[in-house]
Amino acid sequence: MNGLLASLLLVVAQQGGQGDLVRRQGLQLHALDGGPSLAVVIPDTQKLDPTKRSPKNNGQFLWQTNGFGRFTEEHGYVRRVQVYAEDRGTHDRLGLPVAQMVMRLWEHNLRKLKIDQSTRYNYGIIDLYLCSKGKAGGEQRFDTEIVNGEQIRVNTIYVYDVKSFDKNRMEMAREIAHEYGHATLPPIGGFETPEDWANGYLGEKMFLRWCLESMKDNKMNSSDVMGATRAELERWVAQNVDPLLVRGGTERPTRAALGKKGREGMNAYLGLALYVQAVFPGEFFSRAHVLGGSQSAPDFIRGIAMATAERESLKLSVPAPLRGKAIWVPYGDKTLIEGAKVLQRAEGWAKVQPSGASFTLHP
Repeated sequence: MNGLLASLLLVVAQQGGQGDLVRRQGLQLHALDGGPSLAVVIPDTQKLDPTKRSPKNNGQFLWQTNGFGRFTEEHGYVRRVQVYAEDRGTHDRLGLPVAQMVMRLWEHNLRKLKIDQSTRYNYGIIDLYLCSKGKAGGEQRFDTEIVNGEQIRVNTIYVYDVKSFDKNRMEMAREIAHEYGHATLPPIGGFETPEDWANGYLGEKMFLRWCLESMKDNKMNSSDVMGATRAELERWVAQNVDPLLVRGGTERPTRAALGKKGREGMNAYLGLALYVQAVFPGEFFSRAHVLGGSQSAPDFIRGIAMATAERESLKLSVPAPLRGKAIWVPYGDKTLIEGAKVLQRAEGWAKVQPSGASFTLHP
């Protein structure tokens, strides 16, 4: 993932700064931390001229909704998502809610993982196409297209059969989160089922868990997640996320488990990734993936150990699903002296019993 400030000045210069936005009608999203807003969504009120053509199938899209974000209140806004619709009805019905959810996920990534959308693809902009045809579902693609006579690399998401898509608000939220995971999270692959790459499933589980937490803290509402209610999110997270999170914390990770090519292998990786993100400091998740050095799930274990070794100390949180349970942590040369009892050691990991909601690893 690229750094937060990569190509920032160039993008602002090309797309206009904050002053250009406040003169246009749009929806400003309150910041998740209660500070100044970091995101705004602006639906266009006129048809596109010329028509936007999608790079996959050269489809024609007439309407556009834009999402802009800024990294701090001192920075200008930069474009982060362009949602395209083929007709006015789809634009009016879905353009703003889809862009709004994407910008909420963007802000969560920024705050929790310290990552932005990759600026290797059109300066960090994601193009999302709402398609009337095709098999119901979504698809994320890295592609190329011609812009102003220049071929550029683009990060694209397609949602097909939108009439079917907008019948179930929880499924809409899940689909957007899944494809945004493909577009932004570390690509861990090599699986044969249910998909080649795990970051889509990781995205839907991790992002929707974050959205639920933000709703519980009154920092988000259903309009930020395609109309899905808190009760719907609670049921979905309890069924689809918490069991994997518990597995990731209570089972010692092994290369054999994460190396399986089917659903079991992917679930082993998903559980470990969800666990690491929930328990370790925010930037640790991304750092462990970088240090793993590959797109292979078993190497994530090595990355976790290396990221742990870089730190003088680590304060770990114990999320609600893991409270009262014995969990595994990378041990290395560190000694647990605050808030947890060591029960077992094996291959650089320690099984510990935390005494509260957090504990600390020390040298």
